[in-house]
Amino acid sequence: MKTPGSAVVADGYLSVACTDGYQYVFGKGKSATSVSVSQDVVAKGSTVMIKGSVLDMSPAQLGTPCVSKESMTTWMEYLHKQQPIDGIWHNETITGVPVALATISEDGSSYIDIGTVVTDGYSGTFGVAWTAPEEGTYKIVASFNGDESYGSSSATTWITVGPAPPD
Repeated sequence: MKTPGSAVVADGYLSVACTDGYQYVFGKGKSATSVSVSQDVVAKGSTVMIKGSVLDMSPAQLGTPCVSKESMTTWMEYLHKQQPIDGIWHNETITGVPVALATISEDGSSYIDIGTVVTDGYSGTFGVAWTAPEEGTYKIVASFNGDESYGSSSATTWITVGPAPPD
């Protein structure tokens, strides 16, 4: 048992036992990234929707969207102090976090940078339309690099692109 006022640092977290009976833990929150495609087998030339989310997995905000550094104060006041989601003066917009999207061919010989999208700050979701340049099976990777508030996370899904239908 920790003595009130004592602090311990482990695994990147600072844990402090306080005289109010609570234990406070400071550090980056865990994040969870997901990614999926609207169809996992398509004909060459078809466009698919790549979609997913980046969510906060910290115990106090479990399953809520990860938000930008600029939105953090407003977001925490909304979640924990019952303040308006658009700020006390109704002049704030919650913004999301960047997610890098890329594909790697089945044999690992080609890499395509799809680009970086920003999640919706209110839902944590993202979506982008993409058309594969060639036939084959592609691994689609969504990566959130983390920031001052959240640890990094990533996810993958797969898509197969077959021959175009005959004219």
